[in-house]
Amino acid sequence: MLRRLLLPVGPMALTVLGGGVFAKYAAQARWPRMAISFDDAARVTSAQVYELVRYAQQSNPVVLHQALAVLQRDATTMAALGASIAAILIQHRANRNTSRTPADGFVPAD
Repeated sequence: MLRRLLLPVGPMALTVLGGGVFAKYAAQARWPRMAISFDDAARVTSAQVYELVRYAQQSNPVVLHQALAVLQRDATTMAALGASIAAILIQHRANRNTSRTPADGFVPAD
């Protein structure tokens, strides 16, 4: 999954995203294959994945749809990633809610 999200990302973005955690893949940027070890993938935090997903969504929404389609077809992967995906969605909603202002019609709950 991580490889699929990283494949279309350019070398400059790889060095910046996630605080530079993906910089080691800059030499492989946009190659048809990218080698990511299980150890490297395990060290990536949900916040770094969230930043990568946001970047992918803004730069090429098709990539995000393709990645989600892969998850939908693979129940085992979806189950394993369920908690991470839930954390990313919760963080996304929290960030979206805090960025709204009363002028937007949003009133924070007490």
